[in-house]
Amino acid sequence: MKKAIKFFLLSIILLSGAASAPAMAQLWSWATESPLAHFTPEDFELFHAAADEALNQKADDSEVSWRNPDTGHSGSVKVFGTTQVGEETCREALVINQAKSIKGSLQYFVCKQDDGKWRVTTPQ
Repeated sequence: MKKAIKFFLLSIILLSGAASAPAMAQLWSWATESPLAHFTPEDFELFHAAADEALNQKADDSEVSWRNPDTGHSGSVKVFGTTQVGEETCREALVINQAKSIKGSLQYFVCKQDDGKWRVTTPQ
């Protein structure tokens, strides 16, 4: 697996707050058997651009799709809820990605940090 992909998957594990070893092992297993394990750097760029557009620019019940014509990999990010938690804007999003014959989806609750980045968290 490419170094960039390993780093990306590790960052997902760390950002998820999965502290226990069994939880981290389960998340690592999911990540390595998911479409993300097969993404190219260009796939990640397209995926991140779609997520950025969906979270920062789209209204609730909006969806942003992406597709890499070079690899055939694709996905979408659908935002379906926005709430305020203290000073933070938080959104619920469904992420669907496909690479090769592998399709995966996860629902996230993310909150926008002071630096403009979105952090995966749990609903309050």
